[in-house]
Amino acid sequence: MRKLGSFLKIVVGLYILIGSFGLALASDFKLPNYQYEKSKEPIWLVDKLPLKGDLTISFDFSLGKDFSAESSSQYQGLFQTSEGNTGVRLEIDTKGQTWNLIIGDITGKYTSYNLGKLPEIGVLTKVKIQIVNQSVDAKDSLTVLINDKKTVYDNLNLSDFITNKVNIGYGYSVDRKFHGSISNFIIRR
Repeated sequence: MRKLGSFLKIVVGLYILIGSFGLALASDFKLPNYQYEKSKEPIWLVDKLPLKGDLTISFDFSLGKDFSAESSSQYQGLFQTSEGNTGVRLEIDTKGQTWNLIIGDITGKYTSYNLGKLPEIGVLTKVKIQIVNQSVDAKDSLTVLINDKKTVYDNLNLSDFITNKVNIGYGYSVDRKFHGSISNFIIRR
């Protein structure tokens, strides 16, 4: 019985220690599905994620039947993790042909990663994005899986991007609305 009491004291002590330093354990946050014709406003997840650490985002999407190069006269955003250029966002170019992952930092500087040609209209596409933020001396990495096809970017210096105002169906600003559907959106930081 004495050993059980000691064990419980250790567990409670660790719980208090973790809480006192504000360490956040990774959690999954799922956002509701987005449909262009039905979603009038962005779908938001505000101030729920820790600001630092690794980031994993996964979701399925398809371009809507009304998607065309004309509907893409502006960039169309699939998601963003913060306003402006301070977070991570995925957007379609203005010609409606390619898509780019943009990773910014707290100063607003950003780097764009071209993910290639867009999928065909109506085709369900599975996306998983993993960003590993290493320590100060180590290099960061970015892994993008599109329908299980993997692309890895190593030796990056990504700085600190923000995840304080996540939304799907828009990116950068509310006038960059995505013409399609997004489902199974899960974010972990």
